[in-house]
Amino acid sequence: MNLALVGFGLTVSLLAAELLVGVVAPRQLYRFPVGMFVNDDTRGYRLAPGFRGVIDAEEYTTEISVNAQGLRGSRDYGRKPEGTLRVLTVGDSFTNAYSVPNADSYPEQLAGFLGGATARTVEAVNGGFPGYDPWQTAAFLRSEGASFTPDVVVMGFFVGNDLQGVPPETSPVAVVDGYLGEKIASEGFIPVAMRSFLARKSQLYSLLWPLQRKLRHQDPDWKQTFAMNKYAIEPADETEQRWEATIAVLRDMQQTAEQMGTRFVVAAFPERVQVYQKEWNTRLRRMRLEAVAYDRFLPNRRLAADLAGAGIDYVDVMPALVAAAET
Repeated sequence: MNLALVGFGLTVSLLAAELLVGVVAPRQLYRFPVGMFVNDDTRGYRLAPGFRGVIDAEEYTTEISVNAQGLRGSRDYGRKPEGTLRVLTVGDSFTNAYSVPNADSYPEQLAGFLGGATARTVEAVNGGFPGYDPWQTAAFLRSEGASFTPDVVVMGFFVGNDLQGVPPETSPVAVVDGYLGEKIASEGFIPVAMRSFLARKSQLYSLLWPLQRKLRHQDPDWKQTFAMNKYAIEPADETEQRWEATIAVLRDMQQTAEQMGTRFVVAAFPERVQVYQKEWNTRLRRMRLEAVAYDRFLPNRRLAADLAGAGIDYVDVMPALVAAAET
């Protein structure tokens, strides 16, 4: 009887806490509309062909359309019209641009710019997928790139998280019940299946997750700490290995483009801390890092040098953004 009362009291307390968090400090548990992704044997996941939905986040609300080919946008791409310049843009969330209307995405803006500069009809094919690492983008380009008969392939490289490690044998994420999430979860106090359910449904669990990491002696800012390694003037061995693995994938993409008979270009997108000096200083101060040991422009110089050595064309948009931020 006592155990039953304890269990009942604990259950009521947890339910009350869940309701309280939902009212006082509600959190977004899952960013994407359910069903937006499907599993893929090679890349782990992809956009669901024919999907229509709305991403309703705190910062934005966006209507998302996926064509029959599994790409963002409502139109399908068949045979390229004569005289048309077709640009296949590939990459992750920066290319997919799910936080803005498709017309405002960088692929569409690029098509408009090129059309005005060349007086030609320019089509932009948005081959961006949220959360993709470069190896997944390379797999997409190998399997589907040629079908779009592009004249140019532009790889959108986000300095913030595209410096990848050695590509895994299988994707660490998968689609379960319409939700995209970790396929192989890390160890924890709660069984994997239960933790997966709570991560999608529980406001209380989402709030307490950082505390759980502290109890296990894990730094809740470990991702940001790791992310700063690429800015270190004296980088760790692991960072060097990541550079080598990333450039190898970009070389592979260049070879794929050459086999398709098209030009390959890498376009680098900076992190906010690279653009805004004040945010860079704030991050260094918050993480208690010595400013003299880090250089916010270093990854772009390294990327430019490595790509030049590989004979890969490179465009860096950071200087223009920094100049705009300083005016």
